[in-house]
Amino acid sequence: MKIVLSGPDGTGKSTILEELLKQIKDHSFAHTSWRRFGFVLARLFNLLGRLLGWSYYEDTPGGRLGYHNYSGVAGRIYIFSIWIDWNLFIKPRWKLSDSLKNGKFILADRYLIDIVADSALSSGNLRFALRLFDAAIKDHVASWECVVLSCNPDLVRRRRPDIRFDKNYERKVKIYRCIARIYRLHMIDTADSRPDQIAKKILQRCG
Repeated sequence: MKIVLSGPDGTGKSTILEELLKQIKDHSFAHTSWRRFGFVLARLFNLLGRLLGWSYYEDTPGGRLGYHNYSGVAGRIYIFSIWIDWNLFIKPRWKLSDSLKNGKFILADRYLIDIVADSALSSGNLRFALRLFDAAIKDHVASWECVVLSCNPDLVRRRRPDIRFDKNYERKVKIYRCIARIYRLHMIDTADSRPDQIAKKILQRCG
């Protein structure tokens, strides 16, 4: 069984992943991984973006935050480069890795949904990102138990001071909600329950 937790920063993915491990360790060996990146072409594009002023960092009291402002044709090229990375590098790598593991549970903290959300955020073009990744997302959802975590942004900012300074956080939340709604992904509000209760709920849903 494969479970992936997706969602904006600060919604509790890592904490809930730890709770999942605690709750399944007595009856199944689980493998965990963090799968958000692995870019090759997109990384090169980001280097070009920094030279052209499309990609930049800001030093804030909460730490260093990076922004990509790709729009128009540049945004489409960026999304396309991520799509190529997914098909040539990211998916094959993890498919091979998973095939070599004998555990009954494979748990991932972020994966394809997060990659698509990031590409949409950086380009401002969610429609093109979903059009390009539609088949990949449907295949992903068919083979993984995809859970999108959400939380009230004000509560997240109290939990994570660095997020107070993220100018794009509200947009991130909207993008994740939109993707979850379109693909009918299971959404859990982490403000309503303790991490152990949420982990139990996820395991019950997975059967």
